[in-house]
Amino acid sequence: MKKILKKLSIMYMFILLFFASTTVNSMAYHNEDEEQLQTDALVEKLEQQIKNQKTQAQAYSKTGFTVVIDAGHGGKDSGAANDELGFEEKYLNLDIARAIEKRLKDKGVNVVMTRNSDVFVQLAQRAAIANGLGADLFVSVHNDTQTGNGDGSHIIHSVTDNKGGMSKTLATNIGNSIKNNTSQNLRKYNPVWSRYSSNGTSDYYAVIRQTKMPAVIVEHAYMNANDIKAVDTPEKRKIMGTAVADGIYNTIQNNFGGWMKYKGAWRYYDPQDKTKAIGWELISGSWYYFDDTGIMQTGWKKINNNWYYLDNSGAMQTGWKKINNNWYYLDNSGAMQTGWEKIDNLWYYLEASGEMQKGWKKINNNWYYLDFDGSMQTGWKKVDNIWYYLETTGEMQTGWRKINNQWYYLDDSGAMQIGWKKINNVWYYLETNGAMKTGWLNLNDKIYYLKGDGSMVTGSIVIENKTYNFNENGELVKN
Repeated sequence: MKKILKKLSIMYMFILLFFASTTVNSMAYHNEDEEQLQTDALVEKLEQQIKNQKTQAQAYSKTGFTVVIDAGHGGKDSGAANDELGFEEKYLNLDIARAIEKRLKDKGVNVVMTRNSDVFVQLAQRAAIANGLGADLFVSVHNDTQTGNGDGSHIIHSVTDNKGGMSKTLATNIGNSIKNNTSQNLRKYNPVWSRYSSNGTSDYYAVIRQTKMPAVIVEHAYMNANDIKAVDTPEKRKIMGTAVADGIYNTIQNNFGGWMKYKGAWRYYDPQDKTKAIGWELISGSWYYFDDTGIMQTGWKKINNNWYYLDNSGAMQTGWKKINNNWYYLDNSGAMQTGWEKIDNLWYYLEASGEMQKGWKKINNNWYYLDFDGSMQTGWKKVDNIWYYLETTGEMQTGWRKINNQWYYLDDSGAMQIGWKKINNVWYYLETNGAMKTGWLNLNDKIYYLKGDGSMVTGSIVIENKTYNFNENGELVKN
């Protein structure tokens, strides 16, 4: 536990140092972010900066279930106030947040506070802390305005969980714990609720909209003279924080374990110790890959200089896989293969991009022919009505080639030749099957004679003790 607390202290100092250098303007929690695209981009930028910090704190955030507790407002932003009673929301929030932190730590949960003193932290920074660390839950601690006769706690969850989901479950569990373990009641109307932004699709509240894990805002009490009695002493705030922590812990124990989907992203939690999967994880016989925030990956993913393909379910693929009309081969480890690959006793060639090649392919100055199924061809192969000969290694042959005791001639393109062919100023005749002819040749009522090496005879030659004369075209001259 001492090591855990030490690492969390490092985390907190890191956050303070990091955000001390930022100069971003304030935004109220209860004002919709009309510059949503701008602030979302800011969250992403800050989140990436946090990820890039190579600190003990970042490594620690991956070792167990992590909850970010966000004490609302702070510093120049006091939040709601009851001037008559001398209460400012920011102080109440911090006291409750500290009580939540202590209770969760006592139960062995990793906790990160967005602030632990009276300092101002901008909204985008709060979300970026949680996202950058890959936290598992985000709970923002608040108390509501004193206007009117508000009565009771209420908890806000994400609109993505309106029909049920982890943020709504978390909100419900926190509400039940407050009702059962404190003097405070829940608001009679909509004690657990959500709110859409003006675009009708996303969350109204920035810290819920911009965080990537289940997030809620807890409004513990209204700041009017009656309802504030639930949190108007340090002891009551401790009781309130403890109740909220118990609701969080109940959610962790009873609702985390196995697959969890939030805002379209899947995560996996160990059913026993509740830690989320990071990196490779074998689940029900299939391998899955989770990024450093625990989000399950799909599609192509480069890991340790190897490419892997994870289908829409996230499962790592092996063997042949057709993707966007191209074939790829992934070995038993899932790694995409390139270059020559022998599969089921057949050779295939896969580009540097992993795409299986077909047809003619020049590799290391040699030509190969890969059939329609990608398999490397050997021996005689007819392509576009032309015959080629490919060595047992697959290399296309040219020039003279002796095959099965017959000589063949393949031109520079590898095409098998037939008919008359002048090679190095010598004429040869190649049969319709490509075999070099020797001996007597009767062709179009003309007679030729081809020596044992296939060369056509001109002039006089003795054959079987008889002299024959051939003209310059190789035709037999009859006496």
